[in-house]
Amino acid sequence: MDGHHDAAMATQRELNHGSGSGDVAGGCRVLLVEDEDSIGQVVADVLTLEGYEVRRARNGREALDVLRDWLPTVILLDLMMPVMDGWAFRAHQREIDGAAADVPIVVLSGAREARARARELGAVEALTKPFDLSQVIAAVGRWTEPGGSRAR
Repeated sequence: MDGHHDAAMATQRELNHGSGSGDVAGGCRVLLVEDEDSIGQVVADVLTLEGYEVRRARNGREALDVLRDWLPTVILLDLMMPVMDGWAFRAHQREIDGAAADVPIVVLSGAREARARARELGAVEALTKPFDLSQVIAAVGRWTEPGGSRAR
């Protein structure tokens, strides 16, 4: 296993022994769009343990397919992916009729200029890889909690 995965798993173990509540999310839905399986699996597992309902897509095309049948509360979006990247996904997402066009995006990016890229996409925030899993949990929480940032 690589160092990033080991660090992520250690953080996951810490989180598991932390609150342990498992139901803080109240059934909120997260669509995780990430092509790196090790990152995607760890993030999905941690969010599931926090009580979120998580669906994964490995590229923008798969994410659009998910949005046809399932409305997430927030989307975690990698930018650099094969098949359809994050920019193309966001352009297509904005063209969808209904609530799916307005689901907030949290960008996950390894680019140094992740925040600038997020602003270009109209994303609500950005996390730069490698990120701490507690940052992901906090970002998702800000956009899923009643009265949180999404309720502006």
